[in-house]
Amino acid sequence: MKNFVQKGAIISVTAPAILASGQGCLVGDLFGVATKAAASGSIVEILTQGVVELPKASGAVNEGVRVFWDNAAGNVTTTAIGNKGIGWAVGPGNYGSGATLIKVKLGQPNATAA
Repeated sequence: MKNFVQKGAIISVTAPAILASGQGCLVGDLFGVATKAAASGSIVEILTQGVVELPKASGAVNEGVRVFWDNAAGNVTTTAIGNKGIGWAVGPGNYGSGATLIKVKLGQPNATAA
């Protein structure tokens, strides 16, 4: 196909803020994880597909639950309202209220919950 550009698992975007490698990054409705550190306004590659470990909001999360990105807090949450859908919690097992990190399967369309 002559109009194919790339697979899209890693794409280049303009960093909306200073980013550390492995930090969640929301550009408009597009969510990914920075593959390297970047200055605000610079071009950075973000991973948009796969399984990543990210900071988790307080509260328990069960495996297979849809999760969202709280851009203000910089963490994964189960609260849909005002946040962007980024994927699902993956295990094995569940993440108790004391867990600070969570594994997330990325790739879900990012839609603002009503």
